[in-house]
Amino acid sequence: MELDEERTLARIKGLKAEVVNPQITEYRGRLVKTTGDGLLADFESAVDALNCACEIQRIVGERNAALLSDDRLEFRIGINVGEIIAEDGDIFGDSVNVAARLEGLAEPGGICLAAHVREYLVGKPEFIFEDLGEQFLKNIQRPIRVLRVRADALPRSRTGTLRQHNW
Repeated sequence: MELDEERTLARIKGLKAEVVNPQITEYRGRLVKTTGDGLLADFESAVDALNCACEIQRIVGERNAALLSDDRLEFRIGINVGEIIAEDGDIFGDSVNVAARLEGLAEPGGICLAAHVREYLVGKPEFIFEDLGEQFLKNIQRPIRVLRVRADALPRSRTGTLRQHNW
């Protein structure tokens, strides 16, 4: 952004239109809102949320491979499952706040999730996680055990077992 705001904003919009929005739709999600260079999406299932996140990171990673490092855009993704309050097309609640904080723990191009999300992924051995232990997150009083999806273990495509029917 610092080097070329207009170009960077155009590229963010392009990735959102060409990659992020179609993947959210593909995996039965709903884009709730955008916040500058971030966004909030809601999904029917944790499996859909994680599959979507992996596919977004895979596609963006492939696109970045052809670019100089200064031209690359990388996303951080946080996933949580929990109760939400829906009001006027927006969602609120502790679980939304936790997901936002998990995003901040993810490395560029990475995905972090609350450990309890793993319970919803039973039978999904293609995902390999690194346990980051209990983390104290900003404005969250209790520690949250955090898992990182190992970048070297991200599924490479939507084939195989990835297609089962909260971020």
